[in-house]
Amino acid sequence: DYIVLNCAYDMRVVNGETISVFDDVFYAEGVFKNGVAVCDGYSKAFSYLLGQVGVEASLVTSDLLCHAWNLVKLDNDYYHIDTTWNDTGMYGKTTYAYFMLSDTEMFNRSHNVNNTKDWAQEYDATNTRFDANNNAWINGIDNYLIYKDSYWYTVGLIPEDYMNFYLYSYA
Repeated sequence: DYIVLNCAYDMRVVNGETISVFDDVFYAEGVFKNGVAVCDGYSKAFSYLLGQVGVEASLVTSDLLCHAWNLVKLDNDYYHIDTTWNDTGMYGKTTYAYFMLSDTEMFNRSHNVNNTKDWAQEYDATNTRFDANNNAWINGIDNYLIYKDSYWYTVGLIPEDYMNFYLYSYA
């Protein structure tokens, strides 16, 4: 969430401007130093943060999409997380549409061009426990998620009483 909430996508790329490959937006420094990056910077910053807490993560790239995201190992399974596409562009808001997905789900959610998958990663992401049909719990979450002991936690408001909070947990 930190990256998505504290970094803006560099619109120079969208506007067709040429950017030097040495520009900070392609590296974690773009996220941490300037708060502006492209997918490469988002992904490298995310890998760095995960590495700092002992979570294995690698970059996945697609030439056809001209895009990069992460493959993350959690509980001995691999999942795709795309911090760039989880960035809504609205201050203080994130989405989890590209969070903890299998290869198949990632492909089906538009990580393909003309129904072609040109991305490859070191490990397959075959576990579907967080995919669309199994991932309904994550819809509408607009605050932080915490993972501990094989459970995801988030805090929400009790609908009847906006002053009380409760803890959601999902296996």
